[in-house]
Amino acid sequence: MLRALAEHHHPWIVRWVAGTLAERGLPNSQDGLRAYVGLPSTD
Repeated sequence: MLRALAEHHHPWIVRWVAGTLAERGLPNSQDGLRAYVGLPSTD
């Protein structure tokens, strides 16, 4: 699920669940999720 969020084409979905992710100690941004699951950055 985290990888799917990290790769999702609509960043608003990550923003929508950001609070829930942060409450669980997970990154709450798409770039943070990409790093967390081992994907390259989008820069």
